[in-house]
Amino acid sequence: MKQKTFLEVMLYSWIVLIVIGVVMLLSLPADASMKAESNLSIRCGNVEGMESMSGISYLNETENSSLELGVKYSYNSSNYEKEGETLEVYGKHKQDLANKRYFYTFDVNSFYDHARSLQYRNTLGPGLGVKIISNKNINLTLDAGASYAVEKYKEADLDDKALLRCREQFSWQVADNVRLKQRVEFFPEIDELDRCRIEGEVSVTVDVTEGLGLKGSFTDTWNSHVGEGVERNDVAMSMGLVYEF
Repeated sequence: MKQKTFLEVMLYSWIVLIVIGVVMLLSLPADASMKAESNLSIRCGNVEGMESMSGISYLNETENSSLELGVKYSYNSSNYEKEGETLEVYGKHKQDLANKRYFYTFDVNSFYDHARSLQYRNTLGPGLGVKIISNKNINLTLDAGASYAVEKYKEADLDDKALLRCREQFSWQVADNVRLKQRVEFFPEIDELDRCRIEGEVSVTVDVTEGLGLKGSFTDTWNSHVGEGVERNDVAMSMGLVYEF
């Protein structure tokens, strides 16, 4: 079967994401914001070489709550033994409480990863958090919750489990046009705490014009238990464009 090129993948994924974005803009509140993102990554782990990613997200913020929905698609054809393809759909609703606390009424994620032989991982659960620092330039939050997860690796039995979710997020407006963001998420299984997944990301976005930014990021994902022939650790360095409208 002929492999798809980066140009073909980027074109197809952007067409799909533009259609999704138009539908969301027409059907969702006018004061909501959208963000489209596209980048190229150098990856090490289950996928080696270059990877292209496109994503679109919707954010509706009010004085005391926020709703975020999004989809991301990535493709890698540099590894000729195993193509890498991922699809992620996510959504979360946050409600502010008193004393700098907040509550996630839901935090849902559905993930597919061909290179890791992951057919699907679906998680859903609430969470409670606190704003450690919250001002114009710096924000630091901590939250935790419980999630129900259903996971299926190729040639493995269906696995459903209860997870803890611990998350730290930091953002810093370094300058008027420069933003730094960092997050770490820890997902141990409730009945076996040594079985866990850890995800981390650091990114810097520089605004080029109003709404358009250049983003560089570093991500690391580690999973203690994976399918047969699958690496535990995946690392990526990315550079791309972000457009908010």
